[in-house]
Amino acid sequence: MDAQDLRAGAEQCVKCGLCLPRCPTWRLRREEGDSPRGRLTLIAAAAGGLLDADAALRGHLEGCLLCRACEAACPAQVPFGRLMDQALRRWPARPVLWTRLFRHAALRGLARFGLWLLTASGAARAGAARGPAWLR
Repeated sequence: MDAQDLRAGAEQCVKCGLCLPRCPTWRLRREEGDSPRGRLTLIAAAAGGLLDADAALRGHLEGCLLCRACEAACPAQVPFGRLMDQALRRWPARPVLWTRLFRHAALRGLARFGLWLLTASGAARAGAARGPAWLR
């Protein structure tokens, strides 16, 4: 997939926001760059030459769990997982921590479920509000 195909695929996103409740990283961080539509906007800008593929861009891309939950909610049927795979190959910074830690697909699935459970229960938000244990 070349840069124009990557940009065209990312620009299929209609920015409706239906993917946001499905994305575990957006639900935790509440930053646009860590949402599926934010990542697609960054991919389109970088593929179009409007944005340098710097550490900030790669940080947002590598923060994605690649769970593809957003694809099910997308009315425009944007192939988010395929675009993310291509973007991570095009602008590699370091091995993606997620795939290094969980090399086996079953372990990645179990970790995704654990993260989903953590965010769905509200425990992650409550823990983040209190701060690290060593500060209490």
